[in-house]
Amino acid sequence: MPTRSWTTVLGFGALVALVALGAGARSPARAAPIDDPAAGTNSGVRLADIVACPGGPGRAAGAETWWRFAPVLDGAGSLVGWTLDGGTQEAALSTIALPAESSVSADVGGRVVVTADDGARSVIAVVSASDRCATVLAEVPMVARSGVLGGRDGTTWFHAVDRSTRRDLGVWRLTSASSGPAPFLGPLPDDDPAVLRVGRVFSTRLVLGGTDDQLAIQSCGERSCRTRVVHLATGREIRLEAPDQGLLLALERTRATFRDPCSGDPCAVRVVEFTPPSTEVLP
Repeated sequence: MPTRSWTTVLGFGALVALVALGAGARSPARAAPIDDPAAGTNSGVRLADIVACPGGPGRAAGAETWWRFAPVLDGAGSLVGWTLDGGTQEAALSTIALPAESSVSADVGGRVVVTADDGARSVIAVVSASDRCATVLAEVPMVARSGVLGGRDGTTWFHAVDRSTRRDLGVWRLTSASSGPAPFLGPLPDDDPAVLRVGRVFSTRLVLGGTDDQLAIQSCGERSCRTRVVHLATGREIRLEAPDQGLLLALERTRATFRDPCSGDPCAVRVVEFTPPSTEVLP
């Protein structure tokens, strides 16, 4: 996969991961490539080398956890990878080295969903800071771009694109009882009003509602985003059409909190009230 300039990557796609973890300025770029012997550094272990969680992803932990997701740049300033650190007051994970095409979700009970693509396949895994272990949920031929973990039953959702064409493949679901990922929500067509408003979609962010019954799918272009909110039990969907919509920070039952798109830091935050998708069972 070709490297990309950090100034190009540092748009909505990069900010999605940093905002999700609350890293912001606390995630400085590392100026050495991952595992480069010439640089005299070893930036971390691979995801596959993390001890497997014996009982799967497990339930939400009560310990307070911290995470840091930081870009790794080469000498020319191109993004060549990421490092993920996390832990509790008692212990910390080994630094995990991730490829350039990776994402890390927001924390749910001391756990995050990691997607990592090596150019041939994507791994979707749940990493636990308190237990210092990882559970690989699936390995898929498509490119997994982002994921989110359900707090109650451990269901995981991820967004994917086609490896060759980068065509949007929609949102997929993984459950503890499933043998593999299943389609959950189809992609937006090119002539969809949301796509026409944001232009070319560079990133798709998934945010689970605080009561675990709503999933937001946010499609972001170069300057703004549009958001769909889906009721998970029924599949019913509504659109949030707030103008100049930036990154979605939080989703509650009737409220969505956005960061306004801006060139400075911090950007203004706005709250949008909405009517939740219908809970009526579909015929």
